[in-house]
Amino acid sequence: MRELLVPFLPARTDERTIQRRMDSAIERLVDLGFLKRMSSAEKLAYFEVRRILKAKIDAEKLAEIKERLAHYGTAEIES
Repeated sequence: MRELLVPFLPARTDERTIQRRMDSAIERLVDLGFLKRMSSAEKLAYFEVRRILKAKIDAEKLAEIKERLAHYGTAEIES
């Protein structure tokens, strides 16, 4: 999971601080219900991404986000 988060964090030389920030972010996502820990016998941590988006964001807001993303995608092509 940490490998997926690294591109979204600012570049730092303190590896331990980065790991703590990532662990904190993952815990917040678990607390908010967006991620669910999966039980595993291995050392690696597995998570299930919950389908909470529909519960947290109504249809009107989703349509607005979709429109903004479509505009964002076309704006980059035109540049």
